[in-house]
Amino acid sequence: MARRIDRGRWRDSRGQPVTPQLFQVHAHNNAFTPPLRFSAAIGMPATASRDLPNRIYIIVSGAAEDQVSAALLKKMLLALVEAWQPAVGRVRPPGLTVDRSACVEAGWLTYLAPALARRIKPPPGAIVEPVPDGGLLLSASENRFDASNPRDLAAFDAIQESLAPLSEMPWPPDVGLDDVGLDRDSNETEAAR
Repeated sequence: MARRIDRGRWRDSRGQPVTPQLFQVHAHNNAFTPPLRFSAAIGMPATASRDLPNRIYIIVSGAAEDQVSAALLKKMLLALVEAWQPAVGRVRPPGLTVDRSACVEAGWLTYLAPALARRIKPPPGAIVEPVPDGGLLLSASENRFDASNPRDLAAFDAIQESLAPLSEMPWPPDVGLDDVGLDRDSNETEAAR
């Protein structure tokens, strides 16, 4: 597996690995019509358009929406968070409008690392869960997100609005969260104070 991951690394013109890395995970199950597909991008490069050091975005679409439970998606996101230690992570269904101008876009499930979680006030309409690493998981719905449900949409909008202070921070960090004076190791969130 390590060799496969190494072969997938971005390389410069001399063949040297480029950091930060981008890893993409894809899984396909052709037993269903249409096939089930899972894709996640982990660790985006810090460029003008991609300013967060590590992030996990999961988008569920097509037949997968009916085949993958909310509980499974939550477990997948939290497993990737534990393994990759991203700044942010999210799960969202396709077609859900997100604020592209925001530094951090909300999802149906939105994970924030401790350093970012301390900078927001979780909205009352969201389900807020502390994560073992000290970060927060904000959920717009305990069950599968339903874009036709006004309560789910209101919770999603409240989560996106609560992330606004993150867009006011100095971005992009050159290497990671520590470059902007944030402490990833602190387990205390502003919401818990």
